[in-house]
Amino acid sequence: MAVEEGTNPAQGAVDALEQLTRHGRDLCPTDQDPQDWAGSVLEDLARVAELLDGAVEQVSGKRNDTVSEGSRALGTVIAAHRNLEVGASDRS
Repeated sequence: MAVEEGTNPAQGAVDALEQLTRHGRDLCPTDQDPQDWAGSVLEDLARVAELLDGAVEQVSGKRNDTVSEGSRALGTVIAAHRNLEVGASDRS
């Protein structure tokens, strides 16, 4: 993946999360079921949490076990919340 020189690739993730924080389910397209959409978004958020560990390690140049454990735990909690609140189903 090519990143434009001088840019911060994490900024796009921050912007997207700010949108979700401000607007939540209002961002659901009108042609989609809100429960399905929420489940898909929560699944992606769980994946983002799990990816934070690798991103932090690659950017900092050092592995941090606390970050690793925290990102894994957050991903697990988000996935469990999704399963409880919107129901688990295969969204592949």
